[in-house]
Amino acid sequence: MIATAIDKYVIFLLLLGCQGSVSEQECVDVHLHNVGIVAADPAISESMRQQILQSVVNRQIAPAMIESCMKNKSREQIQCEMQSATLDELSLCRNQSSARG
Repeated sequence: MIATAIDKYVIFLLLLGCQGSVSEQECVDVHLHNVGIVAADPAISESMRQQILQSVVNRQIAPAMIESCMKNKSREQIQCEMQSATLDELSLCRNQSSARG
């Protein structure tokens, strides 16, 4: 009986701790999504678009961006960004996140 109560408590703490964490896959997905939004924006110059697209495959930049995402973004921000279709909507997600933090 005591072991069962302890097990439930440990599971509860683990779930509580994991609740707000963002996975590597979520960060990869949102990174690619955001790059697509930026690259598709007509206000972005062709040279800037090429730099953005190269950042996706750069073995030094992309992992750093994913790691930063995992450390700094909330699941709520990831969801907001994934629902964005334009650069303006994406900016709103980032501004809302900055206002809370």
